Amino acid sequence: MHSIADVLAGLLLSALLLPVLMYTALYLDFWLVSSPLSAPVTLFLSFLAIWIYPSSGRWTPARGETTAILGSYIGAQMGFWLLVQLGYLTTGGMKEAFVWDRWNLAHIVIRSVIGGIVGGIAKTGSKPVWIRFSCYLAGIDHRRYENSRNLFVELFYKFWSYATLGMMVVSVSPLIFSILGIQRESFLSELTP
Repeated sequence: MHSIADVLAGLLLSALLLPVLMYTALYLDFWLVSSPLSAPVTLFLSFLAIWIYPSSGRWTPARGETTAILGSYIGAQMGFWLLVQLGYLTTGGMKEAFVWDRWNLAHIVIRSVIGGIVGGIAKTGSKPVWIRFSCYLAGIDHRRYENSRNLFVELFYKFWSYATLGMMVVSVSPLIFSILGIQRESFLSELTP
């Protein structure tokens, strides 16, 4: 799936970024979810990363899969950002220690199933919408998209359908858990500055 250039570029970028991010991760995480500027900045940087992604000169699924991973991350980050902006996710630390019992295990299983269902619905439901919209932007008939292998359409719909998935799982699922009374008590107060 990945060319030698993909692997080497990933290793080099990781080696360059690790020392910097190691010391700034906590502050950067807090900024990503609390600053009103973080949403436009991270979206711009994501689009820039997709645009300058190195091409191997032939079609491979690597660029599309990397875009899907980036979309999932951005969706999750936007979900947390939205929870903070709406005042649902706050600082305050853990309110109580986690006690392991069967009831908590049942809640974990139920939350996992509901989160999976929410994610599945978000991805499956949004994919055709994003394909049609990206085909419209590219001037392609959406019924003929499968045969065209248009790079813009593929990257656009993958990014936004996976971003929708990440955002729904992170922002909607906890609200559903709260309504059902199966949420982790400390979830919405675990933000640390």
